[in-house]
Amino acid sequence: MACANSSKTTFKVVEIYRNNSSTNLLNTSGQTDDETKSSQIYHLLGFSLIGGYSTELPITIVDIMNQNGKTPKVEEGDIILEINGICTRHMTLKEIYKQLRCCGNRIYLKIKSGVLYI
Repeated sequence: MACANSSKTTFKVVEIYRNNSSTNLLNTSGQTDDETKSSQIYHLLGFSLIGGYSTELPITIVDIMNQNGKTPKVEEGDIILEINGICTRHMTLKEIYKQLRCCGNRIYLKIKSGVLYI
């Protein structure tokens, strides 16, 4: 199910590739389950996330990893509306992490440029 679109809002769909080379490099000792998942997403996709249904804030991209001179496809403050066509509006951050880990190496994100929520 897709999120409803507003006629005044512009969206873009970006294709993100997971960085599989770093999945075995994570040291998760001493981290909580949420910290571990956040660290995994950061290393797999190159950015961290905040928000989620339980916080009443949209899923927002923060802390983008250095892209070695490449222009990132997403920006801090971008709001993720869909992951591979699945609406994120009623997902918790934990559900978002699960979706991002399980959807393969190529991920399509429907995003809206937004205000950074902190």
